[in-house]
Amino acid sequence: MKMKRKIIPITLMLLLVIFVSSCGGSDVDKKKEEVAEKYDCENVDDCITKFNFEAARAFAGVEDDLMGDKQKAFKKVISAETNYWIDEGEYDRALSILAEGKVGIEDTPLGETEFNVMRFKLISSVVDKLLDQASYKEAKKWALKCDDLTVDGWSKSQDRNYDEKTNMKNTLLKKIKETEELMN
Repeated sequence: MKMKRKIIPITLMLLLVIFVSSCGGSDVDKKKEEVAEKYDCENVDDCITKFNFEAARAFAGVEDDLMGDKQKAFKKVISAETNYWIDEGEYDRALSILAEGKVGIEDTPLGETEFNVMRFKLISSVVDKLLDQASYKEAKKWALKCDDLTVDGWSKSQDRNYDEKTNMKNTLLKKIKETEELMN
Protein backbone atom coordinates (compact mmCIF):
# COMPACT_ATOMS: atom_id res chain seq x y z
CA MET A 1 0.00 0.00 0.00
CA LYS A 2 2.89 2.37 0.78
CA MET A 3 4.34 1.88 -2.70
CA LYS A 4 1.00 2.76 -4.28
CA ARG A 5 0.88 6.06 -2.37
CA LYS A 6 4.25 7.08 -3.79
CA ILE A 7 3.45 6.10 -7.37
CA ILE A 8 0.17 8.00 -7.63
CA PRO A 9 1.59 11.49 -6.81
CA ILE A 10 4.59 10.91 -9.09
CA THR A 11 2.33 9.82 -11.95
CA LEU A 12 0.07 12.83 -11.42
CA MET A 13 3.06 15.19 -11.44
CA LEU A 14 4.38 13.69 -14.66
CA LEU A 15 0.99 14.01 -16.33
CA LEU A 16 0.75 17.63 -15.17
CA VAL A 17 4.19 18.46 -16.57
CA ILE A 18 3.34 16.85 -19.92
CA PHE A 19 -0.01 18.64 -20.10
CA VAL A 20 1.40 22.07 -19.25
CA SER A 21 4.29 21.78 -21.70
CA SER A 22 2.00 20.67 -24.53
CA CYS A 23 -0.42 23.55 -23.96
CA GLY A 24 2.21 26.21 -24.33
CA GLY A 25 3.60 25.04 -27.69
CA SER A 26 7.18 24.07 -28.30
CA ASP A 27 10.17 26.35 -28.10
CA VAL A 28 10.79 25.70 -31.80
CA ASP A 29 7.29 26.92 -32.69
CA LYS A 30 7.73 30.04 -30.57
CA LYS A 31 11.09 30.80 -32.17
CA LYS A 32 9.60 30.30 -35.65
CA GLU A 33 6.81 32.75 -34.80
CA GLU A 34 9.40 35.31 -33.67
CA VAL A 35 11.41 34.87 -36.87
CA ALA A 36 8.24 35.13 -38.98
CA GLU A 37 7.34 38.40 -37.28
CA LYS A 38 10.82 39.84 -37.65
CA TYR A 39 11.33 38.96 -41.32
CA ASP A 40 7.80 38.85 -42.77
CA CYS A 41 8.25 35.27 -44.03
CA GLU A 42 6.42 32.11 -43.01
CA ASN A 43 9.19 29.50 -43.36
CA VAL A 44 12.43 28.67 -45.16
CA ASP A 45 10.73 28.15 -48.54
CA ASP A 46 8.70 31.35 -48.29
CA CYS A 47 11.82 33.36 -47.47
CA ILE A 48 13.71 31.79 -50.36
CA THR A 49 10.96 32.71 -52.83
CA LYS A 50 11.26 36.30 -51.57
CA PHE A 51 15.07 36.11 -51.98
CA ASN A 52 15.40 36.92 -48.28
CA PHE A 53 18.29 34.60 -47.52
CA GLU A 54 19.05 36.13 -44.13
CA ALA A 55 15.52 35.27 -43.02
CA ALA A 56 15.74 31.80 -44.58
CA ARG A 57 18.93 31.17 -42.58
CA ALA A 58 17.18 32.39 -39.42
CA PHE A 59 14.34 29.90 -40.01
CA ALA A 60 16.83 27.12 -40.75
CA GLY A 61 18.58 27.90 -37.47
CA VAL A 62 15.45 27.24 -35.43
CA GLU A 63 14.47 24.00 -37.18
CA ASP A 64 14.20 20.90 -35.02
CA ASP A 65 17.38 18.90 -35.48
CA LEU A 66 16.09 15.48 -34.42
CA MET A 67 15.54 14.27 -37.99
CA GLY A 68 18.27 16.37 -39.62
CA ASP A 69 15.77 19.06 -40.57
CA LYS A 70 18.18 21.83 -39.63
CA GLN A 71 20.89 20.57 -41.98
CA LYS A 72 18.40 19.99 -44.80
CA ALA A 73 17.09 23.52 -44.37
CA PHE A 74 20.59 25.04 -44.36
CA LYS A 75 21.54 23.08 -47.50
CA LYS A 76 18.38 24.30 -49.20
CA VAL A 77 19.19 27.92 -48.30
CA ILE A 78 22.81 27.64 -49.42
CA SER A 79 21.80 26.02 -52.69
CA ALA A 80 19.14 28.65 -53.43
CA GLU A 81 21.42 31.54 -52.52
CA THR A 82 24.37 30.30 -54.56
CA ASN A 83 22.08 29.77 -57.57
CA TYR A 84 20.74 33.30 -57.12
CA TRP A 85 24.23 34.82 -57.16
CA ILE A 86 25.27 32.73 -60.17
CA ASP A 87 22.21 34.01 -62.05
CA GLU A 88 23.22 37.55 -61.06
CA GLY A 89 26.74 36.98 -62.44
CA GLU A 90 28.29 37.21 -58.95
CA TYR A 91 30.26 33.98 -59.21
CA ASP A 92 32.83 34.71 -56.51
CA ARG A 93 30.05 35.66 -54.11
CA ALA A 94 28.26 32.37 -54.81
CA LEU A 95 31.46 30.44 -54.08
CA SER A 96 32.01 32.34 -50.83
CA ILE A 97 28.41 31.64 -49.70
CA LEU A 98 29.06 27.94 -50.23
CA ALA A 99 32.38 28.14 -48.36
CA GLU A 100 30.63 29.84 -45.42
CA GLY A 101 28.12 26.99 -45.27
CA LYS A 102 30.76 24.27 -45.43
CA VAL A 103 30.79 23.60 -41.69
CA GLY A 104 27.06 22.89 -41.55
CA ILE A 105 27.21 20.60 -44.56
CA GLU A 106 30.23 18.61 -43.40
CA ASP A 107 28.61 17.73 -40.05
CA THR A 108 26.92 14.68 -41.60
CA PRO A 109 28.47 11.24 -42.20
CA LEU A 110 28.94 11.90 -45.94
CA GLY A 111 29.14 15.66 -45.48
CA GLU A 112 32.59 16.22 -46.95
CA THR A 113 31.66 14.32 -50.11
CA GLU A 114 28.33 16.13 -50.29
CA PHE A 115 30.09 19.50 -49.97
CA ASN A 116 32.55 18.51 -52.72
CA VAL A 117 29.66 17.66 -55.05
CA MET A 118 27.87 20.92 -54.23
CA ARG A 119 31.08 22.84 -54.96
CA PHE A 120 31.56 21.00 -58.26
CA LYS A 121 27.96 21.70 -59.31
CA LEU A 122 28.41 25.38 -58.47
CA ILE A 123 31.62 25.65 -60.50
CA SER A 124 30.04 23.65 -63.33
CA SER A 125 27.11 26.11 -63.38
CA VAL A 126 29.53 29.03 -63.56
CA VAL A 127 31.40 27.33 -66.41
CA ASP A 128 28.10 26.81 -68.27
CA LYS A 129 27.22 30.51 -67.88
CA LEU A 130 30.65 31.53 -69.13
CA LEU A 131 30.42 29.15 -72.09
CA ASP A 132 27.08 30.74 -73.02
CA GLN A 133 28.96 34.04 -73.15
CA ALA A 134 31.84 32.49 -75.15
CA SER A 135 34.21 33.41 -72.29
CA TYR A 136 36.39 30.33 -72.72
CA LYS A 137 39.47 31.63 -70.94
CA GLU A 138 37.42 32.65 -67.88
CA ALA A 139 35.62 29.28 -67.95
CA LYS A 140 39.00 27.51 -67.88
CA LYS A 141 40.03 29.59 -64.85
CA TRP A 142 36.90 28.45 -63.04
CA ALA A 143 37.44 24.81 -64.03
CA LEU A 144 40.90 24.97 -62.50
CA LYS A 145 39.29 25.84 -59.14
CA CYS A 146 38.00 22.27 -58.93
CA ASP A 147 39.66 19.88 -56.54
CA ASP A 148 41.39 16.68 -57.63
CA LEU A 149 38.26 14.60 -57.01
CA THR A 150 35.77 12.57 -59.00
CA VAL A 151 32.55 14.27 -60.06
CA ASP A 152 30.93 12.26 -57.24
CA GLY A 153 33.14 14.02 -54.68
CA TRP A 154 35.55 11.18 -53.94
CA SER A 155 39.33 11.39 -53.83
CA LYS A 156 41.72 8.89 -55.43
CA SER A 157 42.25 7.19 -52.07
CA GLN A 158 38.49 6.83 -51.47
CA ASP A 159 37.49 5.55 -54.91
CA ARG A 160 39.26 2.38 -56.01
CA ASN A 161 37.72 2.79 -59.49
CA TYR A 162 39.13 6.30 -59.81
CA ASP A 163 39.56 7.36 -63.40
CA GLU A 164 41.12 10.64 -64.54
CA LYS A 165 38.20 10.99 -66.98
CA THR A 166 35.82 11.39 -64.01
CA ASN A 167 38.04 13.99 -62.38
CA MET A 168 36.12 17.24 -61.78
CA LYS A 169 38.71 19.48 -63.37
CA ASN A 170 39.26 17.24 -66.41
CA THR A 171 35.51 16.86 -66.95
CA LEU A 172 35.01 20.61 -67.11
CA LEU A 173 38.13 21.30 -69.19
CA LYS A 174 36.98 18.68 -71.71
CA LYS A 175 33.54 20.31 -71.87
CA ILE A 176 35.12 23.74 -72.42
CA LYS A 177 37.45 22.42 -75.13
CA GLU A 178 34.60 20.68 -76.99
CA THR A 179 32.36 23.75 -76.77
CA GLU A 180 35.15 26.05 -77.95
CA GLU A 181 35.91 23.78 -80.91
CA LEU A 182 32.23 23.58 -81.90
CA MET A 183 31.73 27.33 -81.69
CA ASN A 184 34.82 28.26 -83.74
